[in-house]
Amino acid sequence: MSTAKPKYLPHGEFHAALERRMRAHFAALGHGPAERTGMVLKTGIILAWFALSYGLLMFRAEHAWQAAVCAVSLGLSIAGIGFSVMHDGSHGAYPLGRAGNAVSALCLDFIGGSSYVWRWKHTVFHHSHPNVVGSDADIDIRPFCRIAPAQPLRPAHRFQHLYIWFLYAFLALKWVAIAFGLYVLFVLVMRGLNARSR
Repeated sequence: MSTAKPKYLPHGEFHAALERRMRAHFAALGHGPAERTGMVLKTGIILAWFALSYGLLMFRAEHAWQAAVCAVSLGLSIAGIGFSVMHDGSHGAYPLGRAGNAVSALCLDFIGGSSYVWRWKHTVFHHSHPNVVGSDADIDIRPFCRIAPAQPLRPAHRFQHLYIWFLYAFLALKWVAIAFGLYVLFVLVMRGLNARSR
């Protein structure tokens, strides 16, 4: 990752036109970007889907095929929580104020991730420099894939649309490995501090 901060041009006519169109769009709809009823309904449906899938998997699935169907449904509902509920909450998109957004962002902790790490990695670092090579860690998955034109092109990248989905399955393992590494580092530092204090 580069330490040099990218420089951006000041907002111009494109930005002004985009703002005008966005305001006109929401004025035509009759509400603002954070429409309460739809957001809350969407969240309720996704969380109910999760609870139903989990309940059926744990208490009703008697055969392997039933467990497999419930597990797939549970996995998709967890993805829905991450992509929709947690993501919207971490961006402050819910119309329920800071507390509602914080609770929505904490859904990531509920499904096994870290809303703290996500906030820094995605909301702060990615959205400060979106898709800027050297500044946005979200697009740095080299050498396996090429996400931006400024990244080096390798022959295997012609097929990345086929194998990237397989690699995404290992993303959770990467997060676990990083968390475990930080935990081990913390334990070693604490042991070192305790040894010095004796």
